[in-house]
Amino acid sequence: MANEFSTAGMNIAYAVESTAGTRPTTGYTIIPEVKSAPAFANEPNALQTTPLNSYYHTYTEGVRDTGGAWGMTVNDCPTFRTAWSALCSAAAALTGGKAVWFEIRYPSGSGMDSWYFTGDPVEIGFGGADVDSVIENTAYIMPNTLGTATFAAASTSLVNPNKVTVAKDSTAAVTVSDYTGTLSATSADTTKATVSTSGSVVTIAGVAVGSTTIDIKVNNVTVATIPVTVTA
Repeated sequence: MANEFSTAGMNIAYAVESTAGTRPTTGYTIIPEVKSAPAFANEPNALQTTPLNSYYHTYTEGVRDTGGAWGMTVNDCPTFRTAWSALCSAAAALTGGKAVWFEIRYPSGSGMDSWYFTGDPVEIGFGGADVDSVIENTAYIMPNTLGTATFAAASTSLVNPNKVTVAKDSTAAVTVSDYTGTLSATSADTTKATVSTSGSVVTIAGVAVGSTTIDIKVNNVTVATIPVTVTA
């Protein structure tokens, strides 16, 4: 079997720290509609240390440079905009030194660890337009605390989407992937929305206009809390 893998099935996801300084290992949310992601450079500045009596340049490592803002090309559509807005809102609400972690996930079955880093998402602008082309945009993340960027085992219990709007007397679905154990969910207010699970799908049913939250659990441990808005 070849050791090479296609990029098909890769995902970019994020999670917010529950404890400041501790990388989450579960409950990451997929960022939808990502078409391409640039390399995450970690190039050190080469400081020349060549002495006069040397015939070859010698160097020592200086400050590392990730290349600045990390920009992903995305399909600019309501699905992406809703997800990106939720990410930006979650980042803006952080307190107590907590951070947002981003995960670059390789395809399932590749056996490759994910790449993790912390960063701040940037509100999107106008992505430009061309004749006879797909509407695209660039979603930027400003990496920070680069000393924590690392390869590590892929997270578990990916949730998609991470925010739901559903009409009264209608349903919406949330998919949970890469988990091991029993999936369950509870509604904080069953007068507004109820919830059920089947396989890897959590189904949310709108009961009355208003808002509530849904706790998604694996083996009775909450891996994600989903805001739900019920419309008329």
